[in-house]
Amino acid sequence: MPDPETAEAHVRQLITSLPSVLRSRDEDQRTALHHAARLGRNNIVLAILETNPECDVDVQDADKCTPLHLAARNGHEDVVRTLLAQGANVRAEESFRETPLHEASRSGHAGIVGVLIENGAVVDAPNQDLATSLHIASRRGCEAAIRVLLDAGANPATKDGVGDTPLHDAARGGHEGVVTMLLETGLVSIEAQNANDFTPLSVAARHGREAIVRALVERGADVDAASAEYCTPLHQAASEGHDGVARVLIAAGADVDPQDMDDQTPLHAAVMFEHAAVVASLLAADADVNLRDTEDCTPLHHAVKNESKALVRDLLEAGADPTVISSTGETPQSLAKLLNRRSIADLFDAPPHVVPKPGVAAAWDPRPRRARPPSRPNQEAEIDACRHFQGLFWCPTSECSFASLSVWDMLYDPETEIRI
Repeated sequence: MPDPETAEAHVRQLITSLPSVLRSRDEDQRTALHHAARLGRNNIVLAILETNPECDVDVQDADKCTPLHLAARNGHEDVVRTLLAQGANVRAEESFRETPLHEASRSGHAGIVGVLIENGAVVDAPNQDLATSLHIASRRGCEAAIRVLLDAGANPATKDGVGDTPLHDAARGGHEGVVTMLLETGLVSIEAQNANDFTPLSVAARHGREAIVRALVERGADVDAASAEYCTPLHQAASEGHDGVARVLIAAGADVDPQDMDDQTPLHAAVMFEHAAVVASLLAADADVNLRDTEDCTPLHHAVKNESKALVRDLLEAGADPTVISSTGETPQSLAKLLNRRSIADLFDAPPHVVPKPGVAAAWDPRPRRARPPSRPNQEAEIDACRHFQGLFWCPTSECSFASLSVWDMLYDPETEIRI
């Protein structure tokens, strides 16, 4: 590779002998000036501009990026200064309405951020998604660039197109230092809500950012702040399986039984997505195992549906009621039989509220158990009706969907005598 002086001499000679080369473009519609700026070849940039005074310093490529955009993106401060000295537009926007300041902020080039601001860059200029340079730097955790932006008056309370503040972005990305910097300005609320009413704490909880959750809680964030769908940070942690986050929230006094728009609790969510560790933490915090959602399903119903035997056992040990009837008329116990979950159905035959784990002797629990409803006189008539419907190809369990749930219970009762 030739040294810079030799390369510069070759470029000057080429431009002098064939000036049209400066107008040539590649498949991305980039010129020689674009590439020199992108690669940080300041001597080549100078050669192009000095040899051809009519060269457009703000020439755009296919994405409407100018050489200044590319130099800022790739951290070439000397090229940035050269282009600005030649009159480059510091506020030029590419196809996504991003300025060179957005580019420098995304890459964390604090020195270039400062140079651009000194030369007239608009600190809070929004891009196509209404994100400012501070939003973008916060997403990436670029602390040095953020400090320059804040010192230049960037507004940390500005919201982007989905209502996120830079604090939301920093919390989502797990950038604790940035979170601290933004809060210390005193200009952004720790309870700021985005378009879905999620606070920075909810966002951090959803993405498993335990250190951020802890920091926000210590600064007084509302641990029970509910979203538009009535989801709390604990719902978010439970549904995503972030047990460490759930424990931090519980220790901070979060309500363990909040219900969302579907009346589901964090325990419902943890069971539905089979996050056993979160289930254990919620049960240890005395979460109500028998709360019903809008379909009158308890967490136990969902554990049976998912064939989560271990969770069924844990819920039963915690006092879950296997006789709660859902809106479709199913109890967890009848559901296990209906779905042919044989290993789970066996758990319901254990002593009241005692489900022994393998190799562990069970101890009787003195708590009262709901008594089995007495047999109804018309149960035999229901079975006869099913038999008549099915004709010669009938068996006792073949059409229990036509009968009541109590018929199911009677057929599976070991004391029931079945004669065909």
